[in-house]
Amino acid sequence: MTVRLVQAGLRYKPEVLEMLSQIPEEDSAFLRGYGRISKVTIVGFLQRLYNSALGLYLEEGMVPTTTYWVYDGSKLVGIGRLRHELNEDLEKAGGNCGYYVRPECRGKGYASEILTALKDEAKRKGMKKILLTARYDNFASIEVIMKNGGVEDEPNGDVLRFWIDLNEAEETKNDALG
Repeated sequence: MTVRLVQAGLRYKPEVLEMLSQIPEEDSAFLRGYGRISKVTIVGFLQRLYNSALGLYLEEGMVPTTTYWVYDGSKLVGIGRLRHELNEDLEKAGGNCGYYVRPECRGKGYASEILTALKDEAKRKGMKKILLTARYDNFASIEVIMKNGGVEDEPNGDVLRFWIDLNEAEETKNDALG
């Protein structure tokens, strides 16, 4: 399996609308305050994502963020999000990266593949390290972060914080290859 990130733009395919409309309330942070996405609201939603990637018209407390549709071949399996920088709130909870895997695709290694691809994108953007956070009871996400080189930092309440050194992650990857 090799996932491919496609930056969210102003156009979309039907499967994007289908996936967005199925995101449950507990994962609604990926909808950026839009609630349920429909044919009526998707254009505004995509415009917000597009602007955010460029750092335009950001709401107070927001940072430039690129959103990616994640595909395995032609199958849309999830969403990846890369924040280009951190602010004080994101350093406590939120971090640089987030990922959402469609329920029917979970447990198949996609989250780890998405995080690996997001690390590559972060490096391309000149980032040296990235912060990821997970609730203490989100064992699946903690495992994904640790597998991708996450080093635990001081927690913030019930939120665990992990740093990934992108240079070190590349060296580890190269060591594993030979």
